Amino acid sequence: MSLRMRWIVPSLVLLFTVAAVSAPKKIADLWVLKPVVRPAVPVGVTNSKNPIDAFMAAEYKAKGLKPAGAADKRTLLRRVYMDLIGIPPTPSEQEAFLADQSADKPPQTMNRTADWSSSTA
Repeated sequence: MSLRMRWIVPSLVLLFTVAAVSAPKKIADLWVLKPVVRPAVPVGVTNSKNPIDAFMAAEYKAKGLKPAGAADKRTLLRRVYMDLIGIPPTPSEQEAFLADQSADKPPQTMNRTADWSSSTA
């Protein structure tokens, strides 16, 4: 038995033992042992066709929150750089991005940044 398995099996036994002893529920009532059920997509809460957006909009509505709205171009560029490569864009990259008025600039920037991050990984 590998070293990893020597720790995993006793840990699982301990986990289920603690769960059975400390909780008044039966082991059959644990959420991890219940079948996966696809929830119904909320309707009428958003105009988006993406079901994830419908779930988010329903949660926002339930908590009395409103979405922040679309980010400006500078914020979008910073998010792309920070998410994909972990560093902010240089001032020259920001100025070039803001000066370009083409409609496909954000996708081009994301693709270029993703290509750069995968080539340096």
